[in-house]
Amino acid sequence: MVHLVIAAHPDDETAGLGGWLAAHARRHRFAICFLTDGAPRDVRYRAPDFRGRLAAYQLARRREACRAAGVYGLRPSQLFFAPFPDQELHRHLRAAAGCLSRLAVRLRPRRIWAPAYEGGHPDHDSANFLAAAAFGRGAVWEYALYTALGTQVRFLQPQGGAWRHWRLSAATRQSKRRALACYHSQRMTLAPFDAPCEHVRPLPRHDYSRPGGQGVPVWTLWGWPVAAAEPCAAFQRFLHSVSPRRAASPNSRNTEAEIAPVACS
Repeated sequence: MVHLVIAAHPDDETAGLGGWLAAHARRHRFAICFLTDGAPRDVRYRAPDFRGRLAAYQLARRREACRAAGVYGLRPSQLFFAPFPDQELHRHLRAAAGCLSRLAVRLRPRRIWAPAYEGGHPDHDSANFLAAAAFGRGAVWEYALYTALGTQVRFLQPQGGAWRHWRLSAATRQSKRRALACYHSQRMTLAPFDAPCEHVRPLPRHDYSRPGGQGVPVWTLWGWPVAAAEPCAAFQRFLHSVSPRRAASPNSRNTEAEIAPVACS
């Protein structure tokens, strides 16, 4: 059985599921799909000590992901990188859905893991929406990432008794720390996320017409140039333009971008 871990950015898979990957990746078939390049177009939102061009930052983020995956014993061929810009996944839903569907045909995953829909990042919420549209609720589980709670990586709304958590062993926690350290460009952002537990749950029935989480989305608190309701408006346009299954079809139009293994060198 193939497990497909969907990450909005390089580092989400480690922040949310690093201990679980460390414990299971050598015993099961895994693939990780990064739906954005992790490189915001606005230089204000890149690593503060990075002074290179956009292409160099994209490559640096890809290399970090490859090194982190190596901690879990994953090969570069098990990683798939999409070309969509960080902070802008909601503006590329049709193309991303087509890419994700083609990847699903190739891998035929039985279990899909996606970032939680809780307003922590517009790309997290978009990745969750795309997972639901492409695979349906039955196959998808979501994993907790940061929200307006700051450094607490847990669900804002546990959805009754459906959510689960696992406490990391000393060995898996150490592996997660090593993988987090591979993301050098994100070291200040990731420093607080050395949590002893990780939290997952079956994908709930999210209302994608409303922002995820409670209250104001994190990106609004941080002053990003993305309106609170902008991703939800994009989700609704996607759903109203064509059925999710047809929009995610490998043969649908406007899906020229590809998600493919990329050399880590």
